[in-house]
Amino acid sequence: RLLGREHALAAVTALLTGAANGTGGGLVVHGSPGTGRTALLRRAATAAAGWRVLSTAGVAVERTLALAGLHRLLDPVREEIVRSTPEEGARLARAMATGTTPASPPLDLLAVLRGLAATGPVLCLVDDASWLDGPSLDALAFVARRCDHDRLAVLFAEDDVPTGRLPDDHSPATEPDRDRPPPDRLGGIPRQRLTELDQRSSLELLQAHDVPGDLAGA
Repeated sequence: RLLGREHALAAVTALLTGAANGTGGGLVVHGSPGTGRTALLRRAATAAAGWRVLSTAGVAVERTLALAGLHRLLDPVREEIVRSTPEEGARLARAMATGTTPASPPLDLLAVLRGLAATGPVLCLVDDASWLDGPSLDALAFVARRCDHDRLAVLFAEDDVPTGRLPDDHSPATEPDRDRPPPDRLGGIPRQRLTELDQRSSLELLQAHDVPGDLAGA
């Protein structure tokens, strides 16, 4: 049971229900460390029993490796995506094998995930999205904004600060850009913020872990 996360769980349930009925989409759950973002993704995976569940996660040391995130997501189904969508699947497979970015990874990713979803609903889980490499994050965000007619859901978890320019984005800023905040690479995708637990939920959590009564009630 995820205490104090009723609104977030309802949003995830709505996402999965829509995708199961062919009206997919994306959702970003965000909050500070310890607010249960990863636990919410695990709950979504459990709720998607019988689905194809693909997962990836951002890793700080791989942040500058193009397509590292997609490699982790698609490597388990590499052969299948080449069979189901030969052109796009082969292009992505080659890119992941060589570390080169294809001309249109967002379109290729959308095509291969739609190919997988043709045989059953697909859930993509993206943990620590703030640490994902730019090309992978941009491609997954592109899919999340365009799968509203597919049995496909993309669920992101990230830090409270919106995901903006990453260290591998060395493009020089023009003078007008210097006064603007960095773009949110997950912009246009519904968001659900995880706040700190209220006092009642915190007390229930402590009691559930057999914390002594005098400490739990402090």
